[in-house]
Amino acid sequence: MRTAPPIVNDRFHLEELLGVGGFASVWSAHDAVLDVTVAVKVLADNWTAVPDVRERFLDEVRVLRRVSSPHVVRVYDLALAADGRPYFAMELADRGTLEERTAGAPMDLPAALDVLDQVCAGVSALHRAEVVHRDLKPSNILLRQDIATGREVAVVADLGLSKSLADGSGFTMAAGSSGYTAPEQRGPGSVVERRTDVYALGALAYRVLTGANPPEDGPRDRVVRALPRGIGAVVGRAMAPLPADRWASADAFAAALRHAAGDRRAVRWARSAALLVVPVALVLAAAGADGPPGSAETTVAAPDGGLRVTVPVSWARQVRLGGWSPAADDREPALEAAPDLGRFHDLAADASGVFIGRIRGQDAQAWAAERSHTGCGAVRESRFESPRWSGVVRRWERCPGRSVDEAVLTGTGADPVVLVVQVRGGGAATVRRLLDGVRTG
Repeated sequence: MRTAPPIVNDRFHLEELLGVGGFASVWSAHDAVLDVTVAVKVLADNWTAVPDVRERFLDEVRVLRRVSSPHVVRVYDLALAADGRPYFAMELADRGTLEERTAGAPMDLPAALDVLDQVCAGVSALHRAEVVHRDLKPSNILLRQDIATGREVAVVADLGLSKSLADGSGFTMAAGSSGYTAPEQRGPGSVVERRTDVYALGALAYRVLTGANPPEDGPRDRVVRALPRGIGAVVGRAMAPLPADRWASADAFAAALRHAAGDRRAVRWARSAALLVVPVALVLAAAGADGPPGSAETTVAAPDGGLRVTVPVSWARQVRLGGWSPAADDREPALEAAPDLGRFHDLAADASGVFIGRIRGQDAQAWAAERSHTGCGAVRESRFESPRWSGVVRRWERCPGRSVDEAVLTGTGADPVVLVVQVRGGGAATVRRLLDGVRTG
């Protein structure tokens, strides 16, 4: 297989070889039309004339195009190179892969849980599209920076071995990577299902928490002993030899993992909040669970007494407390809450939620000036004044999903704190009520 840059077309200029697999190579490329750097995957020339391989390459693009998730790699273009080989352009992972991030060293627990939560969200999106990945491993999990929030986003990629659950009997050829392959994949005529990917998610959890690849065919007690108390049992169940003994879905595994970890940033608070608001949440469900803040509200708060905000109880279903990087040399506290955080970050989804992050005053103006949302229409700007906050609110309307409101708020106290707030869902009155409920310290 050649490694010299193939001639693609006048739009994409291939620059650096990022990786070579059994069937394709991936290059960084400059998109001359959009003036951005992308990744371009090109089928190997020695496989171009093999119909089955060529069709599988095209199937990967078809799968990616029908899955909508911020945690599944996005495809921009599909065409034929000058020599007849198919290629497609996709988003570039500017922070490498999970393989590189965890080589020889584990991630700290909060970061590991965050990455695993995002990967599970991506896999769940694939499963909703009736697709099993079949080759989840650290090198197939890309990491990129979200321009809007500065946070790191994990993205599931390389669906070259994926299989549609609608394909007849489900029987398939052996596929997958050592240590991450479920037992049912390890021979011809194997049957795959969603819990095949759950096994691989358990193996990924082992990798990010230990920095080592999981033992292949090793006894489950080795997995349990190697991980923190409680988490080992959850991961061990995900890697059970029999699919029926595993977690039923990626979402179920993610929830069990967070619960076992006692994630002090989010899950511990979310459990207590759920106990307090279940009767109210049932009432909201009948009237529209994402309605405007009213009597059925609760407070999302960081355990250290930092950021907190009053939100509708439905928005407290998923909470993430951590940090973001509004500037390259800065790391600030942040909070986000939504019924579904994966959908909240997808502007094409009909979603609700809130993001709040501290920012240095000198960075706030530049952050606001750079904001844009592809696909949204008119932008309205208004002042916001309250006893605690003063600032400007900008509303993007006619977006693919719900409208987007973003505010830069400055505290009115002697030592003013500057915050950026993004809200999705609700009218102007809802947004202003929510902004008035933001607190720090």
